[in-house]
Amino acid sequence: MPVNEAAYVSLDNLYFSSKTLVDFAETFFSNGGKYLHIDEVQKYPNWSIEVKNTYGNLPELKHSVSGSSITEILE
Repeated sequence: MPVNEAAYVSLDNLYFSSKTLVDFAETFFSNGGKYLHIDEVQKYPNWSIEVKNTYGNLPELKHSVSGSSITEILE
């Protein structure tokens, strides 16, 4: 797999204080991205809506989602 086809993003990165997950995913996909791993979802405000929109807008993009605090994710 070419290196530009996969990306790991941590949603506690400062990049996401001014950019949305959907914007990142759309740019990544338009540049040939195929696999996106999203980590630390519990750190991102309204993460469930953003993840849902990312799945809905880019059904061809393979997603995986994780976080380190299951309590915050389940809330």
